[in-house]
Amino acid sequence: MIWAIVPLFIFADSKADQLLLKVASRLDGMDRSLIVESNIVKKGKVRKTQNIKISIYWPENEVLDKMTLIEFIKPKRKSGVKYWEHFQKKKNNIKKWITMPVTGKLKDISKKKAKTDDFDFSDLQLSSKIISNHINTIIQNNETNIKNEIIVESISKKNNYKKLIYIDNELFVINKVETFNSKNKILKSIMCNQFETIDDFIIATKIKINDFKKKHIVNIEIKNFQFTTFSNISIFTPEGN
Repeated sequence: MIWAIVPLFIFADSKADQLLLKVASRLDGMDRSLIVESNIVKKGKVRKTQNIKISIYWPENEVLDKMTLIEFIKPKRKSGVKYWEHFQKKKNNIKKWITMPVTGKLKDISKKKAKTDDFDFSDLQLSSKIISNHINTIIQNNETNIKNEIIVESISKKNNYKKLIYIDNELFVINKVETFNSKNKILKSIMCNQFETIDDFIIATKIKINDFKKKHIVNIEIKNFQFTTFSNISIFTPEGN
C-alpha cells in the first residue's frame, strides 16, 4: 500500500478540518444546474450509460438550507423519473422523495438507506457532517509532492476506512480521492482529469472512477454547467402524478 512504500510525514492539527470545510463550502449559496453523463466501461466496452440533470437551489429561509432536483434522462427505463433532496438546517436532516417509473407516483424515501450505484462519486462531495464523522490529518509525501497540492488522510470513525484526498491548496478543488478499506486495500480511485473556468469558478468537467472492487471504470462528464437564477422555484417542490 502507498503508506507501506512511501514515507509519509504527519501534521495532526485542526487545519485538515478547516481545509475540508473550505472545499465543501466553495459553492455554497450559488444556484446552479448541470448535466452529468456517466458511462461504465468494462473490458474496453461501455456496459451502462446514465444521463441526469441536476438543479441546486439555495432558498432564503430558516428551515431549508439547500434544495436539489435530479431529473433522469437516460437510461430509457428511468427517463422522466425525478428525485428531490431538502436539507433541513435545524434538524441537520435530509428529506428525500422520488417519482416511481411508469406510474409517476411520489414516494418519500427519507428513511431508506442511501444506495451507492455504479455512478456514485460521493467521495468528491463533502459536508460538515461527513467531515466530522472522520479523523482528518494533513500529510505530506516528499517523493511525489506536487506544488500547491495538499493530501488529507481521512479515516472513518465508523468502519476505519481511509481516504487520501488530494486538494489544490490555491483553488480549493479536489484533484483526486483514493479509498481504502480497514485492511489498507484500495477500493476506488477517483481522478478529476479536466477543469474549466465558469464565471471565475474552477469546475471539474471530466472525472474518471477506477472501481477495483467491481473491476470497471466509470467515465463522467459534466456538461452545461451554469450558475443561474431559477424563474420557477416550484420545480423544487416534490410532486408526482
